[in-house]
Amino acid sequence: MAAGGMSDTSTRPDLPRGDFRRFWVAGAADQLGSHATAVALPLLVLSAGAGPLVAGALGTCAAGAQTLWTPVAGVLADRYPRRSMMVLAALVAACSAGAVTALVALDRVQLPLIAVATMTQGLAAATYCAAAAGAARAILPAQDPERALAALKARDQAVQLAGPGLGGALFGLGRWVPFLADSISCLVAAICVRSVRSELRPQAITRQPDEEGQADEEGPADKDTPARTFRRALREGVAFLLGRPFLRFVALWSAGINLVFGALYYHVVLQSRAHGASSASIGLVLTIAGCGGVVGALLVPWLLSRVRASAIVLGASWGTVLLSVALALTTSTVAYGVLLSSLFLVSPALSVIFQTGVVLRTPDGLQGRVGTALTTVGEGTAALAPLAAGLLVEHCDGPQTAVLVGVLTAGLALCSTRHLRALGPDGPTGRL
Repeated sequence: MAAGGMSDTSTRPDLPRGDFRRFWVAGAADQLGSHATAVALPLLVLSAGAGPLVAGALGTCAAGAQTLWTPVAGVLADRYPRRSMMVLAALVAACSAGAVTALVALDRVQLPLIAVATMTQGLAAATYCAAAAGAARAILPAQDPERALAALKARDQAVQLAGPGLGGALFGLGRWVPFLADSISCLVAAICVRSVRSELRPQAITRQPDEEGQADEEGPADKDTPARTFRRALREGVAFLLGRPFLRFVALWSAGINLVFGALYYHVVLQSRAHGASSASIGLVLTIAGCGGVVGALLVPWLLSRVRASAIVLGASWGTVLLSVALALTTSTVAYGVLLSSLFLVSPALSVIFQTGVVLRTPDGLQGRVGTALTTVGEGTAALAPLAAGLLVEHCDGPQTAVLVGVLTAGLALCSTRHLRALGPDGPTGRL
């Protein structure tokens, strides 16, 4: 398999019938439970008599454990059978959620135990996501990978939209109910993944020069200790990403767009509250924005079948600049809903096109490491978004915020325009 090119083997033409559907359902079940308990966990902690600081600290512990484990999981996903990793991770998460269910149902809530269970679920989630990212290339239908990736994007958006509401509703039925639902959803994910018949084992890597004609550098031969082997494997993934101009661009774009969108999301919440909007109004705005993301992801296949990928990237990139600036300038709750949903409507097309390019340019044996590297970069900047929004609201007025947001999004749009040629006229699959 070519290390940096796109060939007929980029996806598997003999994909067993129903495998992609099982993979889709497994991810939906896994994420739905996670998003539901993300809301139920702080409610549980508060109901146990702890304060908001403790509730926030538990959430940070889970997110921190997941983020720190993600690069390790990426290395493992490129070495070991990915189906087994996903099944094991889902079963561990199911047991952790089941333990929380038992503690709550027996009225024996102990925050240290809840913290351990929550961090364990974070580690399991990172492992599952890394293995799923590595398996994506093998599970995509060869004839239409963009449509399949768009379906995965729509799934993620829909679950992100429905999960919090489901968690709150289940918590109202009983404090233990959302955690039981999470445990069941993880079991469903494990069963679905186990039934996938496609070969998901990582394939061997053939070292070839990168897109700039440079061969991947090898360091001096190290003794095969576990630590050195891990560091070498991690370096291989990072080196591959940094050695490809298109992959470097996608990493930069992911970091920038997550920071901008996250900051604007929290900016809307903070500014709406400052101007007297009710919690119900703010919730409605965010729900409308989430719906925009779902609709945008569902429209991607239709759009790609009618418009060249290069034209979509050009229009969506510069449209994002205009929408972001307008969002920073407005103070109307209605305008917030319209503009934020419009941003989330156009962004899935860019995400799917760029993600397809990454998947088809990355060898199977590096999918986990490259995918988790991009995820870590994106999540790292997204974690700064609430702080950035707070600083903007506290120290900048509308025009100043608009200038900052406009400069950053315009820079990303210029980078996107510069890399149009890498996508080709018919998209990232290279069908010329």
